[in-house]
Amino acid sequence: SYYIQILKILRVKLDEWLKSLNDRIESEDVTRLEVRFLEILRNILEWFKEKIDAKLGPPDAQKTEMRYPHPSPLRRVIS
Repeated sequence: SYYIQILKILRVKLDEWLKSLNDRIESEDVTRLEVRFLEILRNILEWFKEKIDAKLGPPDAQKTEMRYPHPSPLRRVIS
């Protein structure tokens, strides 16, 4: 669906931004204050990425989705 495609594109962008932030933090031409700000920004982006991963599942896993699962006969016995 369109929603899932948007989330996948956003996941790729977040990965690019996180990589860029990590490179910037590791560079030697940033001040301590800049590093702290970049770490806060990185934490926010990682939080968003976790939320997207929770919606989509792991990036490499191929997940099949069943919208209308068949009721299990065992479930009726247990209920």
